[in-house]
Amino acid sequence: MPENIYDVAIIGSGPAGYTAAIRAGQYKLKTALIEKDPYLGGTCLHVGCIPTKALLFNAELWDHLKDAAEFGIEGVASRKLNWGAVLERKAKVVNKHAKGLEFLMRKNKVETLKGYGKLTGPAQNGIHTIELKDGAKTSHIKAKNVILATGSEARMIPGLEPNDRVLTNIEILKLGKVPSCGCESREGRENENRRNCQLQRRRQAAEN
Repeated sequence: MPENIYDVAIIGSGPAGYTAAIRAGQYKLKTALIEKDPYLGGTCLHVGCIPTKALLFNAELWDHLKDAAEFGIEGVASRKLNWGAVLERKAKVVNKHAKGLEFLMRKNKVETLKGYGKLTGPAQNGIHTIELKDGAKTSHIKAKNVILATGSEARMIPGLEPNDRVLTNIEILKLGKVPSCGCESREGRENENRRNCQLQRRRQAAEN
């Protein structure tokens, strides 16, 4: 039986990895997308850009409601935040995008392989060997070309471990209650600057 050799194997299924896999599939290349986690999308989709933007949208809506009366919207002065619903919406947004990626891999005939991918050494006769570790299970695949799209993750200060006081992006996005913080975020400062500019323009218009 002939050995199964991929045209291209991609290690990492974040934005770089899944984009490369889709394009390789569109070019009719035999493609493998390797991911150590049980889902596609990497840090950006699951513990980075997408869930953060989902939460920021909630924060933006909450901020706008502070000035609801000014825009003729009444009855929201006693607004109350349901943090559980906020987290549930964030999870739905992430899951929707993750399922979309799975569909795109099937559509473009990209084979997804679960495991921690690692090159075993230099190519032999133009063929690379990649070791896949998934728990106690180890296997190998071969590919003519390899794309390393392993992304990034939070690096801890030596001697520290994530806990309820030392938070990385992963812990922050799983907090069970709204965090209290004495510092202003960049978005908060920008919103305040926008409000100040609006007030300044109104004063100038009134004076004229």
